[in-house]
Amino acid sequence: MAVIAEFFATGTQRRDRRALASVLLRPAEFAKNSAITAMRKSRRETSVDDTVLDNLPDETPPPGDPIDAAIAGLSAERREVVVLRFVDDLSLEEIAVALDIPLGTVKSRLHLAIKQLRDDIRIKDLFAP
Repeated sequence: MAVIAEFFATGTQRRDRRALASVLLRPAEFAKNSAITAMRKSRRETSVDDTVLDNLPDETPPPGDPIDAAIAGLSAERREVVVLRFVDDLSLEEIAVALDIPLGTVKSRLHLAIKQLRDDIRIKDLFAP
């Protein structure tokens, strides 16, 4: 219903004749694009309850565990990909689907995370030269 209202609002607000004609002559395409835009906006506007944030586990690693400390030093996006890949044993394609991101983004985050872990002085000796 919101898409229809937006269609008529946009169609009546346009002053440019060519733009108005494109909206009025191709309503299906306009409706599809409006629906896609609405879905993208709703994904971005997801709110989180304060109670959910309060119940999140503490991200500080236990003392004396250098691997956990190094992984905790990764950004949230990189840490998420590393955990899904090496702890949950998901394939790159499965990670992309689970996180709803492109496969290339998964590969990039994983590559940068591994590079950051290799350069971390706390666990540098665990990687072969």
